Amino acid sequence: MIRGGDDPEGVHDVRVACRRLRVGLDIAGVQVLGDDLRRLSKALGPLRDLDVLLETRGIPVGLRKWAEPRRSALQSEAIALVDDVGFHGIVQALRNLPSPGAKDAKRALPGHERKVMKAARRFDGADFPTSRGGSEPMDLGSLLEAPAVVFGHALRRRLRKLRFAREWARRGTRKLVKAQDGFGVLSDQTLLVRCALLWRADGGE
Repeated sequence: MIRGGDDPEGVHDVRVACRRLRVGLDIAGVQVLGDDLRRLSKALGPLRDLDVLLETRGIPVGLRKWAEPRRSALQSEAIALVDDVGFHGIVQALRNLPSPGAKDAKRALPGHERKVMKAARRFDGADFPTSRGGSEPMDLGSLLEAPAVVFGHALRRRLRKLRFAREWARRGTRKLVKAQDGFGVLSDQTLLVRCALLWRADGGE
């Protein structure tokens, strides 16, 4: 799907698989490959960001024109990445590893649940930034660093790990998916802000 380039969900699916596998490796007590999967997911992050940006309705024409050639360049880099012998080595190594058992995953659930609750308390105690009033616009860079935004992203990551742990444990995830999707709106909006800042740095308005 990455190589074809016509399905923006292909990159997303690979990143989700990397994250789910990392949780599975942790549950199974396997210490190898976790860092490799993290690096792979991180390397595909900028391409996924531009996919989300270009799927967003109503973005300025200039921003779209700025993003499209960058997306094409990152697509080429992603193809080279999955064609690399190192990527195929990771895939082969994963095939030779044991899958985490449902019992092991169930034992891991309380730990993930505690981390979710801790992240939720931090998010709940943080205020969202507001405009100072008048005609002065909010500084977008400061918005990205606001505690509520930072803690919101942290909570979303914890929810995602708990969801994957429950999947490995063969437990339901419907409510977790719904909560994760809710925080996904925050993630997408801050992604748009980051892209707008990069565009502005390149001369965009």
